[in-house]
Amino acid sequence: MDAAAGKRWASIPAFAKTVTPAVAGDTSVVPWIGRKIGKAGAAEFYAQIREQIASEAFAVREILSQGNRVIAIGELASRVLRTGKLIESEFCFDFTVENGEITRFRLFEDSFAVAKAAV
Repeated sequence: MDAAAGKRWASIPAFAKTVTPAVAGDTSVVPWIGRKIGKAGAAEFYAQIREQIASEAFAVREILSQGNRVIAIGELASRVLRTGKLIESEFCFDFTVENGEITRFRLFEDSFAVAKAAV
């Protein structure tokens, strides 16, 4: 993804200026994970994802919500472009939404499988 595309992600109204995206895992081998700060951090996360992996399957199986919290549960398959290895994992997206904007974003997936596919 080019810089302009990354800027488009940063301008998405759904992300609050103070959003804190975070994906657990080994940041020394998986550059797109870790804690990010603000809309620019969210844009960086999505830009890195688009540059480094190709989605082969993505299915949300269940959405749960209570108050301002939304959880999406499903499965994904993504190929790491640099290694050609396939990541297959269940996932859980955990969002907090305030005033129509995402203020907190966490992705839980098989971080061991992601790290193995990245090297």
